[in-house]
Amino acid sequence: MRQTSGHPILINGLIYGGIIVLIGLLNDGLRLAGVKITDLATALILTGVIFLVDLALLFLAGRAASARTGTVGAGALAGLLAGAIAGTVGAVISVTQTVLDPVAIRDAAVQANPNLDPSQLTDQAIIATSVFTAVIGLLILLGVGAGAGALGGLLGRQRYQPATYQESLYQGLPPQPPVG
Repeated sequence: MRQTSGHPILINGLIYGGIIVLIGLLNDGLRLAGVKITDLATALILTGVIFLVDLALLFLAGRAASARTGTVGAGALAGLLAGAIAGTVGAVISVTQTVLDPVAIRDAAVQANPNLDPSQLTDQAIIATSVFTAVIGLLILLGVGAGAGALGGLLGRQRYQPATYQESLYQGLPPQPPVG
């Protein structure tokens, strides 16, 4: 059996969490590059596809970790770690975008609800709301990550093969003659 360095929970959580972060950065990068999806149905489908891919990656993180350790708990922890990485990076990016341009949030809110008084949407209120929703989103992603990782762990546990050891050929020391 091939021996690898590192713990399966840490390795799989980092790998799959990093992939989820890259998908999120690609999505944000396209938006920042000027690619705008104005059709509501297309935007919902794209969001749903990204969510399902993220969910599958959390599941695979748990499956891979459990296949190496044989426990469902390892899968749940790998999914939790992947969700923590993706959620933390996503929260930081979201809050940073809001801090850099709270006017865009105010304009979008007024456009969505013309009866809204823009004077009530101060920069501080917008940023505080952004931080609050980022924390709530992180907590939700932690729960989803642990759950999907545990489900993957149930499947991965079946693939676990304990290491086989070859019987020792050493028989010990021969009997010693009596002293005396």
